[in-house]
Amino acid sequence: HGTSARALVRDGAPRHELLAAAREPQADLVVIATHGYTGLRHVFLGSTAEQVVREAPCPVLTVRANDGAGR
Repeated sequence: HGTSARALVRDGAPRHELLAAAREPQADLVVIATHGYTGLRHVFLGSTAEQVVREAPCPVLTVRANDGAGR
């Protein structure tokens, strides 16, 4: 149906590499997992997913990572 997906493996700072990869082939969509941290945990750990959502040149779909807790 004209849909394709491509997985990339890159080395470097996650935010920088994700944004660079989204710009290179002019991606239509970025899919990224997030731990869903809030509050102080978010402040201290930061959020690569949040930074990518704010700076990406295309839509970003965030998917909550499975933490193994059976949620």
